[in-house]
Amino acid sequence: MLRVSAFLCSSSRRHLNSHGSVLQRNARAVSTTSQPTQQPTVDDKVVVIGGGLVGASLAYSLCSLGFKNVSLVERQTVTAGVPNADMLVTELRHTPNLTKLVGTSLSLYEKLQLLNKTGSIRLALNDKRAMDLKRFGTMANSFDTPCWRSLQKDELAALCGKDVDVSDVQAAALAPGDGTVNPLLVTKRLLELASSVQVLENCEVVGIEVQQGAVKTVRTTQGDLPCDVVINCDRVAPDAIARLANVTLPTVPVQHLFATTQATDQCSKMPALIDHDQSLYIHRSSTSNGGGLMIGGYDSNPVVYTETTLPNFLNDTYKPLSGTVPQRFESIRQAALKRMPSLADMSVLLGSTLQHHTPDGSYLVGEVPEVKNFFVATGFNSSEVAFAGGAANALAEWIRDKLAPMDLWACDPRRFHISCTSNKEWVQTRGLDAYRLRFAVGYPNVEPSSGPVIRTSPLYEKLKQNGAVWGTKAGWARPNLYNPPNDIPFEHITTRSGVAVFDQSSFAKFMLEGPDAEKVMSYLCSNDVTKIGGTVYTQMLNKRGGIEADLSVNRISENQYYIVTGTAFGTHDWHWIQHNIPSGSNVKMTDITYEYSTIAVMGPHSRALLNKIVNKDDDISNTGLPYMNHKVIHIANSNIIALRMTFVGELGYELHVPWKDAPRVYDAIWEAGKEFKLINAGYKAIDSLHYEKAYRVWTYDLTPDHTPLEAGMPWAVKFKSNTPFLGREKLEEQRKHGLRRKFVTLSLNDDNNGVGLNGWETIYRDGKKAGYLTLAGYGHFVKKHIGVGYVSMQQAEPGVMEKGYLERGSYEVEVAGQRRPATLHMLPLYDPANERVRS
Repeated sequence: MLRVSAFLCSSSRRHLNSHGSVLQRNARAVSTTSQPTQQPTVDDKVVVIGGGLVGASLAYSLCSLGFKNVSLVERQTVTAGVPNADMLVTELRHTPNLTKLVGTSLSLYEKLQLLNKTGSIRLALNDKRAMDLKRFGTMANSFDTPCWRSLQKDELAALCGKDVDVSDVQAAALAPGDGTVNPLLVTKRLLELASSVQVLENCEVVGIEVQQGAVKTVRTTQGDLPCDVVINCDRVAPDAIARLANVTLPTVPVQHLFATTQATDQCSKMPALIDHDQSLYIHRSSTSNGGGLMIGGYDSNPVVYTETTLPNFLNDTYKPLSGTVPQRFESIRQAALKRMPSLADMSVLLGSTLQHHTPDGSYLVGEVPEVKNFFVATGFNSSEVAFAGGAANALAEWIRDKLAPMDLWACDPRRFHISCTSNKEWVQTRGLDAYRLRFAVGYPNVEPSSGPVIRTSPLYEKLKQNGAVWGTKAGWARPNLYNPPNDIPFEHITTRSGVAVFDQSSFAKFMLEGPDAEKVMSYLCSNDVTKIGGTVYTQMLNKRGGIEADLSVNRISENQYYIVTGTAFGTHDWHWIQHNIPSGSNVKMTDITYEYSTIAVMGPHSRALLNKIVNKDDDISNTGLPYMNHKVIHIANSNIIALRMTFVGELGYELHVPWKDAPRVYDAIWEAGKEFKLINAGYKAIDSLHYEKAYRVWTYDLTPDHTPLEAGMPWAVKFKSNTPFLGREKLEEQRKHGLRRKFVTLSLNDDNNGVGLNGWETIYRDGKKAGYLTLAGYGHFVKKHIGVGYVSMQQAEPGVMEKGYLERGSYEVEVAGQRRPATLHMLPLYDPANERVRS
């Protein structure tokens, strides 16, 4: 049987004099390649709250970039509670930039000569997981993760050795670039190198002063620290630190159980094993018990630390657990014994560590929306070692440049709305689900459904009665589709051929107004937003020309702009606009999301339907309300802002209805729609409809890493105007020197293969890797698998795009490890001339 005894973690103690300088340091030699390179000095005063690996990584990165006024504050000692055991780092993540962050960490650990490149093997025990591994392999190819490859049965057996039973394994894949790292050794080494940082140990943060919306002072038990920037990477209670500045962080502190074996020569050369289907990992740890195995997984009933138990965490974590295996670890124990029967004869030590999990399973890296210059680096769940180096480097560059170095939306704190982060039940329910499902098959576009419904449309009850199948986004309950006879193809085709009504009330909506409104919006928007009555699709850019927001802007009057953006982007876009309004501008912005519901009536019969119920003086014809314009109309005694625009590619109207009037207006639409066989339709139909029109989506096709020119949208840039706008200089440079990549649409030629597109598939041009898809799905009207993405122009001379470089190529898309022929489309597959939307 599996024997359990005490597991203790050794941690080093560092002694400081009264000024916080380090008196004793580990004397191990460091490669000169890891020394911080000389950089221009940065005068910002930065306070890093929290030691450990992330704090040490931040200290090192800030020093490397020339910051000379950095203080590191730690409530105990900077290495207290840092595991003295090898932790597995896997490079491939669910977005290209998260993968880059881990790659940066691995490069750093390798320079420090502290990376043990063991490689890792992922196992699949069923068809679904086997397909998942194939898709991971293609993602690895797209993201340039080195040498990921599938393993044959005999290769797997040879790599695992005789001590590992792989008889039930259906498929396996090797990632040779993965490895193990001892976080304690890395922490010590980085702090040695960050010699200019003031380290304050046994120093508790008791307050954070905020003035005029920005951090000003960190108050500690050892005195006040004036600051320009705060970075919260506290390992024990980052949310409690955040509350000192009236910031909410959505993290759940979870106890993660693992075990280590006695020193053993078994599996000495075996790569790390990850058995997702059994929620199990096994890898060697050269620094645990003189070289044993580490075993762990994600149990279904994790223990959550409370505010009472957390303060003692650093003292309690590595105390012995009960001599009996906890029930919640039993399934992991059984899976380990099945995979390695020889474990039954080994002495096994059981321990735990603290992991902070977020509601969506991703991380928290960046500036918070509530307070300027308050940054966080936390919520890394099981991946703190993987992300510490890369996240610290990204944050240091962000603080230096006043701009994130790349698209970090996947870990941006602004992806959560305050209504979610302040709801403890929602945060804990979703966070625990993220823990439990850590190893679940990653189906595309799956929306979590646990936790309370926080935000609802005024049509919620009506749509529930009409058979809505709910999804969630940013705390909103949103109809994804409707019960039979509806399904996604039916809703899609009906929208194309008849008329459908969509509830899009979850859009975020702002009113910006004041004497300087036109000046401010013209500076922030890359498109021309000066026309009163105009509805303008525009981007907001950063100083590098990257796309920070993608929204519609409606000039209501000379001094008023009505701004509409996506459900999930309200917090981010509000923050971006507020922080980039030129100083001294006489404007104010108000969040009016709950003042207007949005009812979209879409399809070729939409005008005929609405003409039945609008006031007789309301002209919604092409003359009275042209495409990409807006006006006030009246339905059921309600004053409605009607936007003539669409995201489904049909004639249609977005009706922005006063919140309390929405049920009455919906009833009027529904009654009039009976003549036209009106249906309700949901967001899954919107997704499939927009693929056919190649409409771009921010965070996938449009990001801060892309410009409007690369995205194929020069028409959305006001080059003909002399008006300056944020990012214009960089776009002018691109026009002059030519593009190095271009947005395209591809459709698969063999649509009967049975394996569809999910996104992140690799694009090949003339047999050479040329890019990857950013979004993909099935177009039910054109009956094709469709993907959009960017094709590199690196093999072409600058400026040859106009000469047909892209069109001259032949294309393939790698789908789940298989290359399949594809057709390039420079225009949408459906209605490429936009005749229907303008009809």
